[in-house]
Amino acid sequence: MFAHIRHAVAVLVLISATAAPSRSSSQETDRFRELARRVVQTSAAVKPGDAVIVSGGRHTTPFMEALGVEVIRAGATPWLSLESDRLFATFFRELPEQHLRTFDSVSTAIYGDQLKRANAMIILPFSDNPDTLLQSFTADTVRMAKLMKTFGASQQRFDEMRNTARTRFVFLNYPPTKSDIARSGMDSASFDRMIWEAINADYDRIANQGRAIKRLLDAGKTVRVTTPTGTDIRLSLTGRAAAVIGATLPAGQGQAKLSAQRSVTLPGGRVAVAPLETSANGKVVIARDNCFGSPVVNAQFELRSGKMTGFRADSGGACITNFLNSSPGPDDVVGALSIGLNPALKPVEAGVGYRPWEASGAVVLALGNNTDLGGKNNTPAGVPFWLARATVEIDGKVVVRDGQVVSDVAQVR
Repeated sequence: MFAHIRHAVAVLVLISATAAPSRSSSQETDRFRELARRVVQTSAAVKPGDAVIVSGGRHTTPFMEALGVEVIRAGATPWLSLESDRLFATFFRELPEQHLRTFDSVSTAIYGDQLKRANAMIILPFSDNPDTLLQSFTADTVRMAKLMKTFGASQQRFDEMRNTARTRFVFLNYPPTKSDIARSGMDSASFDRMIWEAINADYDRIANQGRAIKRLLDAGKTVRVTTPTGTDIRLSLTGRAAAVIGATLPAGQGQAKLSAQRSVTLPGGRVAVAPLETSANGKVVIARDNCFGSPVVNAQFELRSGKMTGFRADSGGACITNFLNSSPGPDDVVGALSIGLNPALKPVEAGVGYRPWEASGAVVLALGNNTDLGGKNNTPAGVPFWLARATVEIDGKVVVRDGQVVSDVAQVR
């Protein structure tokens, strides 16, 4: 079970998850059936004889069942894996310290066996309210440090298993959860409508934009990112292939060597790359962000040879520093740069804020683990920073300007 949510514990990521939408049960059933068919046939590209693992939380069981039904109809074999907030909490709070290493070893071995057998893994939100769940855990810095030390010892093996497998990964940020609805400030029906429109966005156009930016990143030498708040950083590229993460895998991509290249998300639409870890230099200034649903205001730090130094914030910074201090590292070293491409997803900066990575023009600088993109940061932890209204230049060519993907990006050479 816990192998599927290892990075939910270990990576400080804005997980997309929200309360059940306000629709009738028949409408919900029809939507689950419709989306399940699309996921199985297209996103996961399930074939007769495939083994397919479907994992999710208790609130996702109707959708998990619909996915299992479609897997069977495709002539494949489903294996449903149910996650639970209660089990997760018991593991975090009550598993005796002397058994942590054994628990991690066994769960990692089980995950390795699953990767050997599963042609596809379809992963739904593991919790209906991950912010509330994870806030209480990260506040216990002593216990978190012990967990991170344990995870750190096996992280390289964990990452190698994912990258040497040929499993296709489909991450579904649906049904929406309470955390994202709360962050967005929207009512559940409006939020659900936005997510559904993003799931049904023009993915051909998204893929064309993604491929254009990928070409520049794959051949490029330097990326510069600036924002109106004062961010100005430069990163060096190393020829590592960027990943275009959309709603389907391009032909032949299911056999890619890196797990990010075999991954699909819904809603989807972003391109990500792992720069040279020691190359990033400059200043990062972030007016607003959040840490597990808690506001972070006026955060800033320097990057020197890729490493974060001098982090401070007017408020909310303790959540980030406590998390970073609990990890053995290199969680404070640049790991990846992500550019969002989905025009149906809209960030919200008011209140706590909702900042989906896949929103068109979204730029996220992620510190920490980047092995799924071919990087070298073998760490169980990481921290992403949303760079609002960013401008991104690749070898002087602008692909994002003031938080908007340039209209002719597919023609940029």
